[in-house]
Amino acid sequence: MDPCNIPIHFFTRTGLKRFSPFLFLLLFAFNSFAQKKPSGDDLIIKGTALYTLQLASWTATDNFYDYEYDRVVHPAGSITYKDKDSIRTVFYVQNDTSIKALTKEDSIEQSKKKKELLSAAYMMSFKLSNVSKDAIRVQDSMRTLTDYEKKLIALRNKIYDDIDKDTSFYHEYADTKLSAIIYDTGKDFEVYILSTTAKTDFVPMGNDYYLRFKRDGTQISREKIHPNLIMVPTKYVPRRDRLNEVIKSSYHYHTGGMTDLITATDVCNLLLYKKFIKWEKHEVIGRNLVSMYSMKDRRLYFMTKEEYHKQAKKSEEEELYEYKKPVKKDEGEGEEKKK
Repeated sequence: MDPCNIPIHFFTRTGLKRFSPFLFLLLFAFNSFAQKKPSGDDLIIKGTALYTLQLASWTATDNFYDYEYDRVVHPAGSITYKDKDSIRTVFYVQNDTSIKALTKEDSIEQSKKKKELLSAAYMMSFKLSNVSKDAIRVQDSMRTLTDYEKKLIALRNKIYDDIDKDTSFYHEYADTKLSAIIYDTGKDFEVYILSTTAKTDFVPMGNDYYLRFKRDGTQISREKIHPNLIMVPTKYVPRRDRLNEVIKSSYHYHTGGMTDLITATDVCNLLLYKKFIKWEKHEVIGRNLVSMYSMKDRRLYFMTKEEYHKQAKKSEEEELYEYKKPVKKDEGEGEEKKK
């Protein structure tokens, strides 16, 4: 079966078990993570950190082309990274390093700068707590890239070269594009590759990847998080006999060797496309556990699969009863008929 055509089901289920209260502090989302099985809070924090990096990249890119900065420079690419309490997106350009580019009037220092392959042309930054076009700060002076920025660019190029070459491992489906998020743990670099889309009628869940690199750029590992792309509709078209039905949630399955829990990339995707989504919760059904992410308050809940199915059966029975229950006639109407 084509993974893009996997049917997605919706349902009107209630009665969640609360996992734990979570005080949402975005600044904590970029703390380093130990290599251990994540808890619910860990997943929300990591997913939110990935969301913030990707949102900053998208917002800065939109701003770059909206203000037609591309008429001034032709960027070779961009990188996004956290710097203390802010997020930066740097657009870099290719320098002319030919002998013609150097003149007799150039000082030794200027000559060294012109021999650099790349330079930072524009930098757009946000506060971690407010990644939006209204809060963007633009620095448009040409400057030399920092060593850290050069390291990120080299890693970025390596990742996208690998995506282009290794088509047996990486896949791009129709209406989607693979996008890499580089997450600095302080110890190494984690890279999350998402399937993204410009469409607003579905959320691209799955077909995502996790890579790890040493500080020097040496790859440690890589793996697929979800093996296929799952196109979850953002809206629901009800059946003709249930036009007034209100849809509360959507879901997808984690099968095979996948984790039982919702993933950080699942959380990231739900936040990225939240403004297009018409349902309130998304549920991930694993082998033994079911994860439920609330779109309203960004909280994560868990229950066992056994309990989940019991509640589902009870809910379906109640809905069926309500659907078939006859409507009582008004007493006044009955009296009129007797007369």
